[in-house]
Amino acid sequence: MKAAQLRQSILQAAVQGKLVLQNPQDEPASELLKRIQTEKSHLIKNGKIKKEKPLPSVSEEEKPYDLPDGWEWCRLGNVILQNIGGGTPSKSVSEYWNGDVPWASVKDLSGKYLSSTRDRITKKGLLNSTSNLIPSGNVIVCTRMGLGKISINTIKLAINQDLRALFVSKYINIHYFIYYYQGLSIVGSGMTVKGITIDELNNLFFPLPPLAEQQRIVAKIDELITLCEQLKNIDPDSALPLPDMQQLLPPLEIPPSSELEEQYAMAARGDVSTTETKEHRQAIEDLFGDGADG
Repeated sequence: MKAAQLRQSILQAAVQGKLVLQNPQDEPASELLKRIQTEKSHLIKNGKIKKEKPLPSVSEEEKPYDLPDGWEWCRLGNVILQNIGGGTPSKSVSEYWNGDVPWASVKDLSGKYLSSTRDRITKKGLLNSTSNLIPSGNVIVCTRMGLGKISINTIKLAINQDLRALFVSKYINIHYFIYYYQGLSIVGSGMTVKGITIDELNNLFFPLPPLAEQQRIVAKIDELITLCEQLKNIDPDSALPLPDMQQLLPPLEIPPSSELEEQYAMAARGDVSTTETKEHRQAIEDLFGDGADG
């Protein structure tokens, strides 16, 4: 198995509920969906977002695989509060460009975080185009010419027409959302430039775990990926032995109930533990073989 395939296997195990143990004390995802709906209703009432047509539920026939107890199948549009597009100011008007407003396009999405852009526009350029100014801390995805690319913007910026800004609910760990999206195989349509429509994006299936479990999943993914990189300076094309994911990953111990409140708080903040355990190190060493440290 190549390094990229190993990463995808970890992400696939994560969204199928196979990466960490479930805790029956976690609040089920069905309650999260109710909280998100209440969050949306409040924003609609206060004129912050527009009311949209309800998305269809995921039928039994549509479900790609079975989820653990406490999880729910829903659609991506069920867990985001707003989906905003962008545009490009006229390039024939010089006063629209080289201003103080960072302006992102597909070429700027090259990592998990988007903290700078190659181009900048002026406030006048922003006002005289279909671009939108996106507050920091949201998810930016490509819907044309770079399908699958995703970042969290750490700065306030404007976006072009090939990008969408997704405002994820506070009841979703944004890092879990990122890892879920990175595990997708998005196929676009179109005669010239392949793309995905807003409706197609909103209707993507989303496997929703309890909020506390989202936190545990993110911590485990970060831990495993970090260890993979530390234990083997992986050439992207190097071959790795194919592991049985269930046997490779040691089960996560369920915290005592006295720790659950802090766990929920950590999950809501999106805090991630990267503590390296002896068991995880041994698991990765077993994966890579005797030459793991070389």
